[in-house]
Amino acid sequence: MKTKTTEIEWDVKNRDMKILHAIILNVEALSQDFSGQFKQNIFEFLEKKILELENPESHQIDNYSKKIHTTIGVYKNGDYKINGVMNCNLILHIRYNLDFRFGRALFVDGTCINKGYLTDEEVIEWAAKIRNNPIYFRTKDTQPYV
Repeated sequence: MKTKTTEIEWDVKNRDMKILHAIILNVEALSQDFSGQFKQNIFEFLEKKILELENPESHQIDNYSKKIHTTIGVYKNGDYKINGVMNCNLILHIRYNLDFRFGRALFVDGTCINKGYLTDEEVIEWAAKIRNNPIYFRTKDTQPYV
């Protein structure tokens, strides 16, 4: 059974949509050091999120806000941080990481959306390492995020 979107839910979705568009502008302005494949990954991820936001009736509110995404921030020295991030916080989490943890690679549900200071080869290694590996998977929200 689908539920109607509340005013509060629309406020969250409108906020997320504005942030998504700001992220897209930032991605378009990235230097050539950021390879085309990684830009494409980000755009595909953002398009998916925009479609979710533009079609609120196709998603139940509970599914929209409570779904947990696994994010992994990987530092150049190999250290990493794993978070379980609720869907309603994901866009802000991504924006925070792009703005304040720009040197750290960021993977969301196995997709690299910011390679940080990692080389293309290191990103490929990490993507293979975390793909379908249960030790890198979170099912609970881990706020405050690290």
